[in-house]
Amino acid sequence: MIKPTYLYIKHHTITGMNYFGKTTRNDIDKYLGSGKYWINHINKHGKEHVITMWVSEPFIDKSKLIKYAKLISEEFNIVNSDKWANLREENGIDGAPIGYSHSDESRKIMSESHKGISNKISDEAKKRMSEAQKKRIITKEHRAKIGLSISQNTKGKLKPKTICPVCGVTGGNNVMKRWHFNNCKNNVGE
Repeated sequence: MIKPTYLYIKHHTITGMNYFGKTTRNDIDKYLGSGKYWINHINKHGKEHVITMWVSEPFIDKSKLIKYAKLISEEFNIVNSDKWANLREENGIDGAPIGYSHSDESRKIMSESHKGISNKISDEAKKRMSEAQKKRIITKEHRAKIGLSISQNTKGKLKPKTICPVCGVTGGNNVMKRWHFNNCKNNVGE
């Protein structure tokens, strides 16, 4: 169990820039985000133009949070797209790159700061959060909102998509090279 953590997508209504992040705060609409590039962008173009496009239900399972954050990062190609302010994939935990390992001292400090959090959540609340996670998806409406705001600002700039011959999934070149073709989980006999 982890402290309830939300994933969110912010959008700058003037520039069309988006930001995907995570927070444990309950006032997500007031929270603007924390990425360095994103903060510089909104300071330059106006914080008052930032809206919250989407917020997940709270995650209390660390592995589900990481998996979902990675899925969204890859689906929207947030690192390589010029319409996302993210400089690296969101991992849902600490903002460090996926695969990064903290020192023992850092782990100890983080561990101490989180002790007792799961004990403060009632069993009933844990059950409600667990049920909400089972129902969590990015709806077509959310995709349309995000896609609409991106497509209006990227006409003629979209990067080509690649199709995996093994499973038929379509995606950006970098993601496809990493997770599909010879590395596809549907490859038989490897």
